[in-house]
Amino acid sequence: MAPLRAVFVGDNANSSATLWVTDGTDTGTVNFTTGASYSELVSANVNPDFTLLGHELLFIGTDASGDTNLWVTDGTTVDTSEITVSGVSSVIA
Repeated sequence: MAPLRAVFVGDNANSSATLWVTDGTDTGTVNFTTGASYSELVSANVNPDFTLLGHELLFIGTDASGDTNLWVTDGTTVDTSEITVSGVSSVIA
């Protein structure tokens, strides 16, 4: 069984609102990125509106182009990505 983790919004060293994940310990609390091109996962003006779906967390985030879209994560860097729809730049108004 995987350890329990919580995902939350917090400021990074650049004072940008980004996602963090924690297992409840100091060493297990980290700011994580996706490796995707983005400026901030969460804009200061956007409520991430976290929704748990099975073992994944859906949330609203802002990509590098400034588009606000739906994102999905399992709490790890490698499995955090923007959900895109072909031909649509922004699905969340």
